Amino acid sequence: MNKRKVILTLVALLVVGALLAGTGCTSQKQPSELEQLQQKVDLLQAQILKEKQEKEAEKQRVAEEERIAQLAAKIAEEKLVAFETKLAEKEKADRLAELEKKMTELESQRNAAQPGWKKYPSSSYPSMPYYDPIASFRAEVYRGDNFQEYVGILPNPYPIAFDWGQGGPLGLTNHFSVRWEGSVWFPEAGNYRFFMRVNEGTRLYVDGNLLLNKWSPRETTEYEVTSYLSAGYHQIRVDYRELKGPALIFLRWEKIQ
Repeated sequence: MNKRKVILTLVALLVVGALLAGTGCTSQKQPSELEQLQQKVDLLQAQILKEKQEKEAEKQRVAEEERIAQLAAKIAEEKLVAFETKLAEKEKADRLAELEKKMTELESQRNAAQPGWKKYPSSSYPSMPYYDPIASFRAEVYRGDNFQEYVGILPNPYPIAFDWGQGGPLGLTNHFSVRWEGSVWFPEAGNYRFFMRVNEGTRLYVDGNLLLNKWSPRETTEYEVTSYLSAGYHQIRVDYRELKGPALIFLRWEKIQ
């Protein structure tokens, strides 16, 4: 009897050991096909997500590069426009300087071809040998020594021979300007010598050509200049400015024999 119990006990232990061994094997068995498929799906999703993130990062990088390129192009264009503007201004200034230089050269050539303005002795200052009784002259008077404010018309503007002393036209005293414009008959073609006595500044034009430019203030001074004129009427313009002190202006001319 005791032997039988021992045998049964041993069998029971063997069965329990087998069951325990079976349980251990079950816990260590390999994943099922479903589990493996799920793992593959997870890996694929992770790879897709990674690729998507990489594409998004690449897209942002390309967009940033395009933005930087556009900004650089805009800056380059602005610099080019500024350079072209500066170049155009320089070319314009150079062209203006060239034209002024040519004008100066032409003026020098013109002055060299005829006697220039010079101081003329008062003792030999000539009277006007010719007077056109139907000459049409107009003289406008301005307040200010550079035609700032129109005042009125000077009565009896021709001949141009005025000595206002310490006063001036139309009740003005000091700091005034007068502009004579008129048409004068010259009976013969030839060289005519113009004489002027002025205090302070004046300009003389004949047919629009500037023969005298003594606009800077100066004491009473006398000048002469020669110009060829054809027979007939010619346009005379005289600008005069007075700052202070004596005010006078005389214009005469004669034909050179």
